[in-house]
Amino acid sequence: MEYQGSHVLPSNKNARDGTFDLGAIPSYITRNGRDDAPDDGNWWPWLRVSVNNETVVLTRKQVERIRLALIDWLARTGE
Repeated sequence: MEYQGSHVLPSNKNARDGTFDLGAIPSYITRNGRDDAPDDGNWWPWLRVSVNNETVVLTRKQVERIRLALIDWLARTGE
């Protein structure tokens, strides 16, 4: 649903639009001319987040804060 402002309560009847994507950055992605991939094959400590073709890269600490906020939201809106 398109955000209409904090003064408008969303409704399940509102049309849903947009996209939301998450993307881990695998260790085989490296900087040009460098071989700095982690030896353990794990992902880099960043998470790519896209909403409606706007993309940001979050740090692990930012992802942890989002996770806590989502857990709290789920608990407060649960059945």
